[in-house]
Formats: sequence, structure tokens, C-alpha cells
Amino acid sequence: FATIDDYYYGVMVVVILAVGVCIGLEIPLLTRIVAHRTDLSNALADVLSIDYLGALVGSLLFPLVLLPLLGVNQTAFLMGMLNIFVAGLNLRLFQHRMTPPCQTRIMDRGGGLRRADGDRQSAVHRFCAVF
Repeated sequence: FATIDDYYYGVMVVVILAVGVCIGLEIPLLTRIVAHRTDLSNALADVLSIDYLGALVGSLLFPLVLLPLLGVNQTAFLMGMLNIFVAGLNLRLFQHRMTPPCQTRIMDRGGGLRRADGDRQSAVHRFCAVF
């Protein structure tokens, strides 16, 4: 653990950049998906309106309901589980848009968690089977 402080800054910058890039790609990707149904200006308006509505609901629900009701740790756990649920739902809903090699990589490597008994089926496979 003596060298952890040496790498902390670099790892922190890489993680922050990765999260920032993913957040920056969210609106353009959603707009491209919705643009197949309508023209680009209406698709962008739809995506931004849903994004703003979700931000409004989240910014009111989080401090006014979830924190007083559940506390910090349980609220953080609930938000993490909600993100995992949405990721699994998106994998299932957009499975037809992924190429077979991409599906294999996501299902095998993305679900890096393995059961303790050595089962080769990934956690993502088991999670997506629920949907």
C-alpha cells in the first residue's frame, strides 16, 4: 500500500475523464437512436425534454424523499442498483442492434463477476435472463 499515493492522481484523472466522456456521449447517442423515428430537430427536442424531466424528478426525489427516508448509504445503494437495472434493461432492449461479436464481449467480459462455484456463465447473462 506504500505506492497507492503515487498512482492516486493518475487513476483519479482517468476515471474522471472516462465518466465525463460517457456523460458527454449520452445525448448524441440517444438522439441518433430516436432520430430513426422522426427528424433530427424533433428527436433532439424529445431527448432533451426527457433528460430535463428526469433531472427534475431526480433532483426533487433525492433530497426530499430518499435521503430522509433511507439515509446516505442505503440511498447510494439503491441508486447503484437502479443503474444496474437500467443497464440490464438496455442490454436486453437493444440486443437486436448489437453485432454478435459485441454481444459476446459484453456478455462475457462485461459480466466479469463469476459465481464462487466456478460457473462460467457471467453475471450479465444471468441478469439479462431475468428480463
